[in-house]
Amino acid sequence: MFARELNERVKAAGLKQPYAYSVHPGYVVGQLQAQARRGFAEQVMFNAMKPTAGTYETGARPALYASTSSAATPGGFFGPTGWMPMVKHMKGKHPAEVKANKLADDPELRKKLWEQSEKLTKAAFKI
Repeated sequence: MFARELNERVKAAGLKQPYAYSVHPGYVVGQLQAQARRGFAEQVMFNAMKPTAGTYETGARPALYASTSSAATPGGFFGPTGWMPMVKHMKGKHPAEVKANKLADDPELRKKLWEQSEKLTKAAFKI
């Protein structure tokens, strides 16, 4: 939502840059998940899901795609694609623009997020 709002503000100001993109890596098991404390049920779920997880490399692919592809739409939301994006061998293999949550389409909500971000950071995001 923030990236989309930034792009709208850049465009409204008559500027051509900067561009902002939103990305998600899909399901990647990293140090945070591997070292997390968990109960029995969480441990069972972690062990069951781990073989389907992507790697740091596959998790980075959507961000690399968004930042280097001329086909990437500014303000777009990028992530892994495929029949089952969480299947390890398809995970992050073909990053592309994916559907964001419908809340990201609400311009009033994006404006509120922007304003709240400025308030909480005590910074004015001037364009």
